[in-house]
Amino acid sequence: MLLPRSISVRRYAVTGKVPDPTSEDLAAALARGAFVPLGADSPEDESAGWTGFDNFLDTAPDVATSFAHGVLRLSLRMDKRVIPAGLVRAHVALERKALAASGERKPTKRQLDELRQGVLDMLRPQAQPKTTVVRGLWDFKGKMLYLLTTAQTPAERFAVFFASAFGDRRLVQLEPPALVAHLAATKDRVSQLDTLEPADLRLPADRRTTRRAASAEEA
Repeated sequence: MLLPRSISVRRYAVTGKVPDPTSEDLAAALARGAFVPLGADSPEDESAGWTGFDNFLDTAPDVATSFAHGVLRLSLRMDKRVIPAGLVRAHVALERKALAASGERKPTKRQLDELRQGVLDMLRPQAQPKTTVVRGLWDFKGKMLYLLTTAQTPAERFAVFFASAFGDRRLVQLEPPALVAHLAATKDRVSQLDTLEPADLRLPADRRTTRRAASAEEA
């Protein structure tokens, strides 16, 4: 897969020990978290897991094809089966109409819940899952991960899945202050942060006064 010439990313620090790319533990983590498609008769409505970086239909990612130049390429596929609420209501209404026509009394709340669940079970095999794919680049040397999305919800789900897949490692989003601290730590320059002073990029007071006076004359 070729990356676009211009991309937006979220940057994360990766806590914990950097894994050995040749270790069985890393290969096992990818295999355990591999994506499993939703079956037509599956009771679950959501599924998430690692896929091939180049093709999300590849549900057997491996380190050999995912790791190169010190970077592990990760692709998380998230499928969610969505049954339109309007369709459910329409089917429930038909069922209630049929019950009324047969002389049945007004259904109780429990009966309505059972009726709605029966409709969901009937429609579930027909519903096509919505697929979301989020890709990330895990830089082992820099202890950073670049997530190729700026969307909040997919990013949060990626971070949660990453933590569950790779044990004690966590993703910590690098906002500007945290990013500076992280970069300083990776280069053993944390102590230099104590000597930094904020830069004042405003114009000197006399120049600000001169500019305001010039603007007033032009007006």
